[in-house]
Amino acid sequence: MERETTLSLKEALKPEHFEFELSKDKKRVTIFLPTESAVAKALTIKKIGETEVQAEEFKPRCQGVIRGIPKEITEEEIK
Repeated sequence: MERETTLSLKEALKPEHFEFELSKDKKRVTIFLPTESAVAKALTIKKIGETEVQAEEFKPRCQGVIRGIPKEITEEEIK
C-alpha cells in the first residue's frame, strides 16, 4: 500500500504513541504509527522547507511502539 501526501510537522508529530528512526544520511525520518492491531504502519517522511514534510511510503511493521514526543536526535543516539 503506497500513498503520497504532504502534511505539517505539527500533524506528523502529534504526541501519540509512535517510534521513529533517522536515516543514515539524516535526510529522512521514518515514523512508525500505531494501528488498532499489533501491526504498526511506517510513514517515511522527508523535510520540505521548515514546516512541511513529504510522505514517501507506508509499510507494515510488527513491533511495539513507544510513547513520547520526538526530541533533537543526536549523533550518539543514531549509533
